[in-house]
Amino acid sequence: MAYTEVKAISADSGRFNTLLQAAITAGFQPVSKITVNGSQSYSIVVAKGADSSITEAKVITSANMRKLFEAIEDASDDGFTIDTSSLSLSAGQFFAYAYKGSSGGAASVAWGDVTGKPATFAPIVGTGANQAMPGNKTLANIGGVVPVSGLPAASTSAAGVIQIGTGANNAMPGNKFVAGAAVANVESQTVTGAEATEVATSATAAVNAVGTKLNDLLAQLRVAKIIAS
Repeated sequence: MAYTEVKAISADSGRFNTLLQAAITAGFQPVSKITVNGSQSYSIVVAKGADSSITEAKVITSANMRKLFEAIEDASDDGFTIDTSSLSLSAGQFFAYAYKGSSGGAASVAWGDVTGKPATFAPIVGTGANQAMPGNKTLANIGGVVPVSGLPAASTSAAGVIQIGTGANNAMPGNKFVAGAAVANVESQTVTGAEATEVATSATAAVNAVGTKLNDLLAQLRVAKIIAS
């Protein structure tokens, strides 16, 4: 069954029963267990549209177990049903929930339909898995975050960290340029031999043309600092 209106009642033991009974009179029905908030302060969720028909409800409290059972017995004689699952002790106070009528079946309540709930809930600060970490806590090795100093060094057989530098075991910076070895220019060549007369002019010119182009290329490589000067 869908609830048409839901709200929470929370008050000390002196006012709780009055507020709860007023809600029942106004057409609301208890739809949750009673919870204890601190010392002698109780809360319960009530709703309109529930399939229960409780006409009267109250919390029975006592600081003495014997007196609590006496009060429970009196309430039972007066026609109240005692919710035995509610028997509890909190902050030195025993309490039980009693009602007249039918409690009906259980139903779910959407969180957005509950009225009277706190707007915010203060976090519990601590070191537990379900607690908040203090804002001034220094992070060292929390939740699998390992500081750089704790990372292993890289090797040829294992992954790790390698430091940038100039040593044999360092990594070279990405913007570093390594110049090649110096290369001498090709000097002019002279063709000699038995056929020197016939090929001297053409062969010498051809070889020197190649040398000129090669020297131009070497000059460009030096300017680009691809090879050393």
